[in-house]
Amino acid sequence: MTATPRQRERVVWRDLAGTAVVLAAVWLATLAVPDAQIAIVSPSLRVALETLRLCVVGLTALVLALPHDQHGSVVRSAFVAALTVIAASSALLGVLPNIVGETTGAFMAPPDPFYPWLASRYVAGALFVSAAVQWPRARMRVYVMVALAAFIALGAALTAIMPPIDDAAGTAMWMVSLELPPLVLFAFGAWLAARHAVADGSALERWLALSLLVGVFTQLQAIRQPDVLGPLVTGTDLLRMISTALLLVGATAQVRQMSRDRVRVMRMQRHELDERDAMVRELARYVSREETFRAVVHHELSTPVATIRAYAHVLGHVDAEDGRWRDALAGLIAEAARLHELIRRIDELRALESADLRCTLRPVRALPLLQDLARYTRALPGPH
Repeated sequence: MTATPRQRERVVWRDLAGTAVVLAAVWLATLAVPDAQIAIVSPSLRVALETLRLCVVGLTALVLALPHDQHGSVVRSAFVAALTVIAASSALLGVLPNIVGETTGAFMAPPDPFYPWLASRYVAGALFVSAAVQWPRARMRVYVMVALAAFIALGAALTAIMPPIDDAAGTAMWMVSLELPPLVLFAFGAWLAARHAVADGSALERWLALSLLVGVFTQLQAIRQPDVLGPLVTGTDLLRMISTALLLVGATAQVRQMSRDRVRVMRMQRHELDERDAMVRELARYVSREETFRAVVHHELSTPVATIRAYAHVLGHVDAEDGRWRDALAGLIAEAARLHELIRRIDELRALESADLRCTLRPVRALPLLQDLARYTRALPGPH
C-alpha cells in the first residue's frame, strides 16, 4: 500500500524532530558537563574509524552508482560526487597520514591539513544541497570530476590564503566563522531533502535529510572540538560515522525501492501482455467464425441458385402444356422460399451478434433439423 503525501509528511518530519531532539539533548549535556566529551588518544582506533568510514562511504557511492543509467538522476549524481569527495578527503587526510605516522598527507602537502579537510565539507555540503534541489542536471562523471577539482582548488586556496589555525587571532570566533557555512549548507540541504521525500516518497532523500541533520550537529561539535587529524578520536568523529552510516542505509533503501518499483512495472507489463494475448485469441476466434460463416453461406446459396438455374433451363425448353413445366415452376417456388428462409436466418445471426435477438421456444420437427445440421456439417471446411 502506497503512503499518501500526508502520511509521508508525518513520518518524515517526526523522524527529523525525534533525531534533532536526541542530538540536541546530547549536545547540551556535553555543554553542561564538559568532562562528558569524548577524547580518546588511540592511533589504531583513529585509523580504524577512518578506514571504516572510507569503506562505508565507498560502498554507499558504489551502491548508488550501479543502477545509474546514461543520463541518470540528479540526486544520484550529486550524491555520488559528494561521497567521492568525502572518501577522497578521508583517504588522503585521515587514513594515509595516520598509517605513515604523519600529520599531513601527500595531497598538496599542506602546512595545516585542517583547511583541506574543511574544504571537503564545503564541497560535500554544496553537493548535498544540489542533490536536494535536483539541480543542475549533469552526468555522474561530470559531477564527480567537477567536485574533485573544486575540492583540490578550494583546499589549496584556503591553505595558501588563511593563516594557520593555531596562529589565527581569536581562534574561537575564527573556528565559528569557518564551520558555519557547512552547518548552514547541511541544514538547508536537510530541509530540502525532507520536502522532496514528502513529495515523491524517495527513501534516499528521507535518509539524506536525517544524515544532513546529524551533519549539522557534527558541525556544532566541530566548533567546540576542532577536527584533529592525529591520533585523537573525538565526538565529532563518532557523529560523522553516524552520518555516514545513515547515508549507507538511505542508499540501500533506495536500491530496494527501485527494485520493488521495477518488479511492479514488470507485473503491469505482464498483465498488459496477457490482456493483449487474450484480445489476439478472441480476434482469431472471430476470424475463424467469420470464415466458417462465409463457407456455410456460400454452400447454402450455391445449391438453390444452381437448382433455380436448372429449373429455368427446363422452363426455357419445354412447352407450357408439358407436365415438367409445372414441376419446374414448383421447384422454383420452393427454392425461392428456401432462399428467403436462408436470408431470414442470416438476419437472425446478425441480430444474435448485436444482442437484439429474442428467442421464442416452440416445438420443431427433428428430421428437417437433422437435415439442416447435415448440410451445415458438409459445408464446413476440412475432411468429414
